[in-house]
Amino acid sequence: MFEQCVGLAWCSGCRIYSGAMVHVPRTRVLVDALGSLSEDEAVRLRRSEVKLVAHLDHQDRR
Repeated sequence: MFEQCVGLAWCSGCRIYSGAMVHVPRTRVLVDALGSLSEDEAVRLRRSEVKLVAHLDHQDRR
């Protein structure tokens, strides 16, 4: 029925994020925030927490 996933919440105002284990229904489709990027760019962001958070922060402001 459910899958365990790591859920992250990001606040652009205070620039703090938190994480927790969450239960997601198996039927729910999760959106990949890096899905529109090239493979090389996604790998580059995944290797650097600072770059990844900056990228996600920028997406939030669109």
